Amino acid sequence: MTAPGWFPDPSDPSRQRYFDGRAWTENYAPFGPPAQAVGQPSKTGMSSGLKIGLGVGAVILALIVLGSIGNSGKNSSTSSNTGSVASTAGVAPTTTKSGFTPAQDNAIAKAESYLNTSAFSKKGLIEQLVYNKFSQADATFAVEHIEASGGVDWNEQAVKKARSYLSTSSFSLQGLIEQLEYNGFTPSQAQYGANVAYGG
Repeated sequence: MTAPGWFPDPSDPSRQRYFDGRAWTENYAPFGPPAQAVGQPSKTGMSSGLKIGLGVGAVILALIVLGSIGNSGKNSSTSSNTGSVASTAGVAPTTTKSGFTPAQDNAIAKAESYLNTSAFSKKGLIEQLVYNKFSQADATFAVEHIEASGGVDWNEQAVKKARSYLSTSSFSLQGLIEQLEYNGFTPSQAQYGANVAYGG
């Protein structure tokens, strides 16, 4: 009786074959020390060096992936914050200390400046502000705000406008009334302004 073990394969001398003590098995191996103790079939597997290498590689890969995720989160957060700052940096405040919009405040200031240097009807002043590129709504708001706060007397404006016309040209009373109406004064304001200017 032959003890179990690895022996040259009778059918292929270039390899070993395992004999179980009674018959040849289907376990083959190249010549050299068997992978395991005599009596056990050879099993192929990874060397410890290869296992260590693969383990280290896996750890490095995991660190790279985690790092890229972290940077991605930071970048998205940074870009989000940057976008937020950029989006608010160019936006004008919706209201000012007066409680009005910046456009309304500027329209009021412009209207007051015109009234300090010249005479206007309500309609004429609104049209002048629109000509200066204020919206119809902001121009109307500004003039009506000044009117409501007592900052303008349209009859007085009609008198000033009538006197201005008479200082540069000659008008009949009716012609002066019509000219004032043409400038946007109401019939009663034009009548009042022309009469006062004609009378003195």
